[in-house]
Amino acid sequence: MNFNLSMHSALFFIVSSVCSYAQDHSENLDNLLSQYRSESDLSAQTKKESAGSFIIFTREHLEKMQAYNLRDILKTIPWFTMQETPTGQVSLAMAKASTFNSQFLKLYINDHELGSIGFGSAMKMWGFLDISDIDHIEIYQVGSSVIAGDEPPGLVIRLYTKDPSRDDGGAVQVMGGSRGSNELNAYYAHKGEKYSSFFYADTHTENRESYISNRSAIGVGRDFKTSNFFASLKGDDFTVEAAQFSLDQDRFLGIGRLHTPDDNSADLVHRYIVGTKYFQDKTLKLKISYDNSNHRQSESDPNGITLFNADGTTTTVTDWYFDKSESISEAVLDKQFTLNDHDIHVGVQSKFRKVIPNSLITDGSERVNEITGPTKWNSYSLFFSDDYTINENNLLFTNIRLDHYDRNGGANDFNEYAIRAGHIYNNGEWIWKTSAVRTYGYPAFMQTAYFPFNSKSNIDLKPEERIAAVTEVSHKTDTTNSNVRLVYNTAINGIALQNNVYINSTSKPEFYILYGSHEIHFGQDHTISLSVYYGDNNMPLTQSSKIGGYLQLFDTFGRFDVYNELLYRSSYHYLTPANISVNVQEGYDYTAGVTYHATQDLSLFIKGENLLNKAIKTPYPMPTYIDYVAPFDRTVRMGLKYVF
Repeated sequence: MNFNLSMHSALFFIVSSVCSYAQDHSENLDNLLSQYRSESDLSAQTKKESAGSFIIFTREHLEKMQAYNLRDILKTIPWFTMQETPTGQVSLAMAKASTFNSQFLKLYINDHELGSIGFGSAMKMWGFLDISDIDHIEIYQVGSSVIAGDEPPGLVIRLYTKDPSRDDGGAVQVMGGSRGSNELNAYYAHKGEKYSSFFYADTHTENRESYISNRSAIGVGRDFKTSNFFASLKGDDFTVEAAQFSLDQDRFLGIGRLHTPDDNSADLVHRYIVGTKYFQDKTLKLKISYDNSNHRQSESDPNGITLFNADGTTTTVTDWYFDKSESISEAVLDKQFTLNDHDIHVGVQSKFRKVIPNSLITDGSERVNEITGPTKWNSYSLFFSDDYTINENNLLFTNIRLDHYDRNGGANDFNEYAIRAGHIYNNGEWIWKTSAVRTYGYPAFMQTAYFPFNSKSNIDLKPEERIAAVTEVSHKTDTTNSNVRLVYNTAINGIALQNNVYINSTSKPEFYILYGSHEIHFGQDHTISLSVYYGDNNMPLTQSSKIGGYLQLFDTFGRFDVYNELLYRSSYHYLTPANISVNVQEGYDYTAGVTYHATQDLSLFIKGENLLNKAIKTPYPMPTYIDYVAPFDRTVRMGLKYVF
């Protein structure tokens, strides 16, 4: 009896002590769990501090944000404002500036760059990409390591697909939204003893509000449809990936002189395959890839489309159709080795880019034979990267890249280079990172080839020279993460569109950005993220928001994940060359979403975008007035996801 009482007393004491300890230290346990999840996240394996100044959207972020399309991420990027061009394509404007040269928007899926020699950037179509198969996203805002490819300072977006080792099994997701929009996607991942595979497919129809122009009572369409397929096969020493993305889109206001279209459309398809083989304990990498795309674009405007001819004269037509194909072949050999305290990469890269004009018809007349200029761009590159560890807290990094461009007699060949250097101090709690980069951007096909279009090309365009520098300080504790950055950026011989003619600008714009962010974790279920920026330059006009930021709330209440996001962009105004006043009102874009995890396998969700209907608008200067249109409509989406 006494023994049982003693045992009961001992058990009561142990249980009481454990409960008391658990209550007193529950916050520490939450912090440990949060830290474990952070360190085990796939982004912790792919990010590299010396690669540049980055912002990371982890898998947890993307799932709670219900970020199903790349545009959901693009609109949040600090010191940029997401816009849509008059032809409906996704673009970004740096603080205070107009949309900058698309050569400085680089998009990667895993280790593969989605390039376009015709447009200058694959963002023209891939900006509408669905991202339900993406595990996490890294965004480099002031250039990145040259070993990753020809990445200039500006904006580099790297998307990483889900890993079969973490997502063995499959999932089906269906969504419906405002105005009859809908989306269906599915993936299946398998982790075997020797090989792993991943398959993903998506089809998406987005019905948007028609825009009523001041010139016409007829609604201008802005709808788009996409389909996406991605597959990968991985072994211990190789990876093979294949993908196809297509975009069928209304070309919005079009290229007509009064922007009064009655039938505009774009049909774009991009497919690629890339294979990577590793040798010598994965210190030697051989990557070979092939991209092929086809772009069909048509315009019809009863008020006329003004086109530049090869001889400099202009022609007015009512119908315009252009069909072109592109191909890019790439081979990269990259050797990594360690020499004392140096982590070194040395490699070579070759790219063979080609544009094939298939047809160009205006008012029923075939004019493809009028197209002249460089249609082939071959480049040969050497690159070197060195991360030198001085001691446990300090690292120096250096990147050098030498490029030669051969334009097959269509235009002058040229040589260019990129160099980047910097220092990192990291003691686990504080990180101080400083770097500077000199790089360039070459003119694209649409800027150099002569053919009937609404802007005049220039075969004598020189590459842009870009110089940028950034210094940033980060501080991390168990519950907070803070970052402050100061950025400088300038361009020499910048490629600009002046009076509808591409030129190398004689001006030297200098950009200054001050950026700060702060994230607070309240255990593992509640996070507040705040970001603000201020941007300025020495140019006379303010053509986009100088001030912006966001407030994000990530919360979990039992089986419910709740997300709130408020984006802010400041107002601005300027006078157009026609002396018309542009006045853009400040924007507040509020998004909210709730995900209910009904079971371990079934989730239901609902999300509202631009709920205040006050998102920042894009100005579209017309001959005598200004149109203002937001790139996001007020939209509600709902759906379900089943994992098996």
